[in-house]
Amino acid sequence: MLQKFQKWWTLQKLHWKRRKESGTPLSFGRAVAGVQDILICLPENEKEFRVARYVLKSLPAEDEHHRITYLVPKEFAPKIPLRKIDQTVVFNGESRDELGRFTGELQQQLFQREFQAAVDLNTSFDFGTSLLCHDSQAQLRIGFASDYSHLFYNIEIEKPDEEFLLERAYRNIQRLLSLV
Repeated sequence: MLQKFQKWWTLQKLHWKRRKESGTPLSFGRAVAGVQDILICLPENEKEFRVARYVLKSLPAEDEHHRITYLVPKEFAPKIPLRKIDQTVVFNGESRDELGRFTGELQQQLFQREFQAAVDLNTSFDFGTSLLCHDSQAQLRIGFASDYSHLFYNIEIEKPDEEFLLERAYRNIQRLLSLV
């Protein structure tokens, strides 16, 4: 698994596209530097949400360099481990149209802040959150690989088969964003 990730990471570095209009370029080392504002779309699947919540609990409370905005389903909103500088945007079925896209109101609420990174933690393809990550214009758009994910993300994570591998994938995303 580690060798696959290293191979994948090498390919991503070769294909990395940096937006020219960005004020602060991202730099690669073991992690990406320059990421301050992050949009995290939490999973709608309860099992995946529990794993994501467990991983997010490990974020340092005193870290004021990374401001995270969580997009979270209504039923999971009270369970989010928030830090003082974090923000939560809650959605329900009424927040989406018939194609699964998020409404303009929700997008306006989200895009008040300019994100350097947008992360979709849904392991199965969700058109709404994928499109939201793409529309965020973040330099770094991370999501799990699927048939169409290359159209929405510039970094794709291989979908894990087991729950303990899902935790590892979420932790790798944390390390990539320099959150831990």
